[in-house]
Amino acid sequence: MVDINTSGKKILIVEDDLITQLAIEKSVLHINCEVCAMVSSGEDAIIKAKELKPDLILMDIFLDDDMDGTQAANIIHKSLGIPIIFITATSHNSILKKALLSIPSGFLVKPYQDEELWIQMQLAFHRKSVGKKDVELTYPGPIQEYIKNNELVLVYEGHFTQQIVISTVNEIDKYLSLAGANESSKSRLIHTLIECLQNMSKYAVTTENSTTHDAVFIISQRNETYSILTGNYVSNEDANRIESKLGNIKSLNEDELRNLHKETRLHGIINEKGGAGLGFIDIARKSGVPLEYNLKNIDKNTTFFTMQITIAK
Repeated sequence: MVDINTSGKKILIVEDDLITQLAIEKSVLHINCEVCAMVSSGEDAIIKAKELKPDLILMDIFLDDDMDGTQAANIIHKSLGIPIIFITATSHNSILKKALLSIPSGFLVKPYQDEELWIQMQLAFHRKSVGKKDVELTYPGPIQEYIKNNELVLVYEGHFTQQIVISTVNEIDKYLSLAGANESSKSRLIHTLIECLQNMSKYAVTTENSTTHDAVFIISQRNETYSILTGNYVSNEDANRIESKLGNIKSLNEDELRNLHKETRLHGIINEKGGAGLGFIDIARKSGVPLEYNLKNIDKNTTFFTMQITIAK
């Protein structure tokens, strides 16, 4: 977990179910945060946010009010810039897209484990503490178009750690089981997901104070396929390595990929990032469709790397 001191952080809870309110309050108090207020409507959330200036807001989307959580969050975000984590009972595509407009710091689907909430809270405090500008979905590359044109299953934007990898894998595993996915496609998607997240962690750029740049990770679905899109900042040196590896992999057929995988396992040189390129080869083999990727230079030190992987259902 990100090492951020949560003691005394003020939390505003926006939830119209009393039992859920109390459950969230108990979880928040467990990590020594202060619940400055609990309200049940969007309008009251705006009033309390302006009055109390909380460090973080935990917001249900569906409220017993004319104003839902996404509308309230939009107003709060634009006027106050307070981090918001949505907690909702659904991850439906239309809800995700609507929620994204308010630039949330996190998104949890009920039921969830307390540890999942604590991780999301830690990450929200982390992003605020290092002074990151709001993402506002202005990452370079094809991400905005991807969000507009696909049925979203899961979206995560922020700092990636091993706990986040585990939490994300568990969340998507739960979703696939509920959706009735067959075991073969479920296994391939989970395996590819793990490789993608590990690659994002492996190539992450760090600043002088060792703070990792934020990254974005999206899973979507269409009629017969799932799709994974990752986007993260890498060093220009790593960008050249990635271009070399993916440029070669993209041109290979299934048999050639199998042979390359075997040769790399036997003779690949382990680099300082902890691998010999096997991750990208595994991803390409599980997909069965040529990988799509984009490397956009940002400045003299940094490139933004996006990769899209398609998995048949």
